[in-house]
Amino acid sequence: MSVNQDIWPDTATHPGEILADLLDEQGFTQARVAALMGRPAQVINEIVKGKKSITAETAVGLESVLNMPATFWMNLQAIYDNTRARIAERTTLEAQTPFLKDFRYNQLVKRGWVEHAKDRVEQVRIMCKYLGVASLHNHAATVPASFRITGGGNYSNEALAVWLRRGELLARDMELPSFDRQRFLAALPEIRRLTTEPPAVFHPRMVELCETAGVAFVAVEELPKVGANGATRWLHTGNPLIQLNLKWKWADIFWFTFFHEAGHVMQPKRHEVLHYTRRRLAADLPYEAEANDFAQDSLIPPHHWQYIKDEVITFLSASRVNALAQEVGIDPGIIVGRLQHERIIRHSELNELRTKYEWTG
Repeated sequence: MSVNQDIWPDTATHPGEILADLLDEQGFTQARVAALMGRPAQVINEIVKGKKSITAETAVGLESVLNMPATFWMNLQAIYDNTRARIAERTTLEAQTPFLKDFRYNQLVKRGWVEHAKDRVEQVRIMCKYLGVASLHNHAATVPASFRITGGGNYSNEALAVWLRRGELLARDMELPSFDRQRFLAALPEIRRLTTEPPAVFHPRMVELCETAGVAFVAVEELPKVGANGATRWLHTGNPLIQLNLKWKWADIFWFTFFHEAGHVMQPKRHEVLHYTRRRLAADLPYEAEANDFAQDSLIPPHHWQYIKDEVITFLSASRVNALAQEVGIDPGIIVGRLQHERIIRHSELNELRTKYEWTG
């Protein structure tokens, strides 16, 4: 897809230049025109020198004296002002072209997230439009004001802003009813049962169940250095947005992250957060600990978890974990992931029961 670019000149012609030529043609001096208009001579002189704009009042006066419509003068002034603004904008955008690589512009074009343009300045303009900002320097304003960095490693604020914006734009296309907290809570057990299904089955059903409760759920492919693998935000409509990716690919991490974000949605106070998985949740953030507990208990209720622990401590095998997963109606990899997380088994054990998801299409 190509962009139809408006062509703007490199220089702007002030209406005063046109006025000076017209005065010469009609044999008027600046002083004479000013007198006929009942305006100070300095006003006309400053317009001719390009120091002053033509106002609506002046345009009407020039129409009477020079027999040129007021709209002619106002249009000249508007074109001049717009051209100057565009020239200034291009200078500002041109200074931002070195940052395009940080926003992965070329990769976004390949994914169809933004339009293609050959001109570098136009690329900056497209990125600004995509992010909803006047300057790429303002991209930080698109990231939740409150979030927790626990993922470690090398991440990019620019990649994060781009990924989050994609989720927001997708959510805008959804026709969501008002958020219904109780309906969303009632949908979570069915979403939990979907953990045993492949992505082609569970994903559209998850979207549908969330939408019915007024929750936007979007899965957005991660970018290099995006850092986060989940986020919870609130749209201007009052609807919550849960956004996930497959950063770590493991199915149990995907499901834990979803229910963690669902926990934030269920909290009385709205928290806009990003979720990482490399380190344990910060103990000094009560709302994160609450979301963590919500995810654990939603996936494996406490009475089921105690039963599972007793069983695997007595006899640990892949077949036994599979049988336990069938009993409680959940993907076996989720049980393995929690056993590893709580150090009941080593991180090298039973990984054959853990599934990895991949992006398709």
